[in-house]
Amino acid sequence: VKAAKEEGLSFVFHVVGFGLEEDDVSSLECVAQAGGGLYFDAQNAADLESALDQAVETPVAEYHSFFSVKGTENGQLLDVAVKVVDPATGKDVAAGRTYASSETNPRLLPVPPGNYEVQVSAVRLKGSIFRTFADQKVSEGDTIVLEADFSPGALQVGVTRNGELSDATIQVFAPGQKAAVAAGRSYRSAENNPRSFDLTAGTYTVVVSSVEIAGKPEVRFEEVVVEPRKTVEKTVAFASGALSVGASSKGELVDAGVTIYELPSNRSVDAGRTYMSPNSNPKSFTLQPGKYRVVVKAFKPAGLGEQTFELELPAGQEVSKIVEF
Repeated sequence: VKAAKEEGLSFVFHVVGFGLEEDDVSSLECVAQAGGGLYFDAQNAADLESALDQAVETPVAEYHSFFSVKGTENGQLLDVAVKVVDPATGKDVAAGRTYASSETNPRLLPVPPGNYEVQVSAVRLKGSIFRTFADQKVSEGDTIVLEADFSPGALQVGVTRNGELSDATIQVFAPGQKAAVAAGRSYRSAENNPRSFDLTAGTYTVVVSSVEIAGKPEVRFEEVVVEPRKTVEKTVAFASGALSVGASSKGELVDAGVTIYELPSNRSVDAGRTYMSPNSNPKSFTLQPGKYRVVVKAFKPAGLGEQTFELELPAGQEVSKIVEF
């Protein structure tokens, strides 16, 4: 095919692979690429009929401008899927796959002159890992060379509370994914905090949730870009205050339930029980700074009822309240 093209013969050569294993088709992709055509995969009769129809219907157009797209990871060729998109219409202008063979990687995609966005996604890597090359202008006769490097980078997340190392859960999500591609805890040890993750280079959402503060407040980092062989650092500084609530009656400890509501939302953020032991009465709570309504309901002795009070809790301070029934 290549020799015929070099002889000046004008034709487009499509290839249909029927019932082939995925790893066997890179050479066929290479033939289609050399012939300026497309490779169509068919695993059954319906696929074959559709592929033949597409091959016949695909316009025969020879372009003299190209995108040359290479996929790599740690210096090795990587199988990636490539789409060339017209940003004005959102339609695909060209598409292909590099596989991990030098015959098709880099992948040469002929396109008419214009402005494009090139989207490259890693086929075999965990998560929805992709690269986007925006604002790519191609003139007649140009070959735009792009390399999508999916080598891993590092993400470090440090967590503090009131200036001290703090325990939190950390989840890392790829775009459009509900399951985390990486997760862990920071703990309160310098050995683990900041917590480090080795990630395939790409764009992620990072969610950090406090383990130590009632309500498990979280901080989200959107569009965190992890670059190949580089480290991106994120820090979260939580603030909290301490609230202790005791219950007594006539000098004796009272077993009471304590429910804490955030104001002005009236959302319940924590609850506990004092019991009748000095080890748990007063009951301690770690809360975000803010305003709260606290309901204390006596269980033992019976018939003491409940009391309510409001307070404002400053960051880094402790507020104590003994409720007398």
